[in-house]
Amino acid sequence: MFDWMRDQIHRVADIYIMVDTLRAGNEIKPLADEVMEPLRHNFLSFMGSHRVSSEPTIPTMLRALGSSFQDMDLSTHIADWLSPSLGAPLGFNNDIPTLGIFPPVDPSSAPGASAESLISDMHE
Repeated sequence: MFDWMRDQIHRVADIYIMVDTLRAGNEIKPLADEVMEPLRHNFLSFMGSHRVSSEPTIPTMLRALGSSFQDMDLSTHIADWLSPSLGAPLGFNNDIPTLGIFPPVDPSSAPGASAESLISDMHE
């Protein structure tokens, strides 16, 4: 993976400039679409994802990366959380999805029954 990234940095001048700018501690500008789209395509192909997606770049790349590393959190939940149309659940209106990595918690053991019960008054 790091070899691929190094190759891309040296192959695409705009990426090389971006990395140099970051190393100097300066603010960077986003890559132009004409640079980003071929890079995105190359990355997804490198990660083994050959499907075309209209999804924003970051969630799509995380899905491919998670699938390649067999990391289900990264390929499903985290990618969804960074998708502008889905976002991250907080557990108030919908359950927070789990893959069974952590043991389940009985909802009745929660400290309060509502979001309001979680708010404290600092002056009490």
